[in-house]
Order: sequence, then structure tokens, then C-alpha cells
Amino acid sequence: MDIYASALSPALDIGAGCYLLVLTVLSIAGNLLVLIMAF
Repeated sequence: MDIYASALSPALDIGAGCYLLVLTVLSIAGNLLVLIMAF
């Protein structure tokens, strides 16, 4: 894990984390929207 962390710059690591977080939120929101539309 330390090798992986040192291989990336902190900014890139934070950017990737935020990107994955946004994708997760959008995925959950999309699933909720589908469930709401189903009812």
C-alpha cells in the first residue's frame, strides 16, 4: 500500500478518490431513482 501511495502524487490520489466517491453517489442516486419510478 505504501508503494502504491508513493507512486501517485497526493493531488492525483485525492482526485481519484473524489472521482470514485462521485461515481458511487451517482450510482446510488440512480438506483434510488429506478426504485422510485418502479412504484
